[in-house]
Amino acid sequence: AFVAVLARRLVEKNGVLYFAKAIALANRPDLHIIVAGDGADRAAFEKITTDAGCSDRVHMLGGVDNNQMPSVFSAGDVSILPSLVEATSIAGLEAMACGLPLIGTNVGGIPVIIDHEKTGLLVEPRSPEELANALISLCDNRELAMNMGKASLDRVTIAFSWDIIAEQTIHSFQQ
Repeated sequence: AFVAVLARRLVEKNGVLYFAKAIALANRPDLHIIVAGDGADRAAFEKITTDAGCSDRVHMLGGVDNNQMPSVFSAGDVSILPSLVEATSIAGLEAMACGLPLIGTNVGGIPVIIDHEKTGLLVEPRSPEELANALISLCDNRELAMNMGKASLDRVTIAFSWDIIAEQTIHSFQQ
């Protein structure tokens, strides 16, 4: 199986219904989805995957404690950020710290953390087709997904560790 992790509140701004439609489009027997999150769009998300006949491969965990998220990410091969609006995604950085590549939308701070085709893939927001194609691409090329995951871990360690963030913050205040 190839496992995609969606760690988001299931609400409109997070683009989760577009991801549900992407799952339906990709609808492959080797593609499993772990959803760690809950929210107002959960019933609609579940309906889309049920209607597509792939709900048996979509594992809804509901809300997950933050300290359990490394285990959830470690079960995956890729993490998904289908947001319509986003600052810097903490969930994305956490997934990268667990060695996962990202598939994310080209909005807000997501392109700051994803180096397209190196640490993951950027797609246009509101595009189930692009999300599905990106998922299929990594599912079909698992070596590429693993290499992107290694590059993600390197990038998050070099650019987004707390030491680096603290140093940059101090530097900003000193100017």
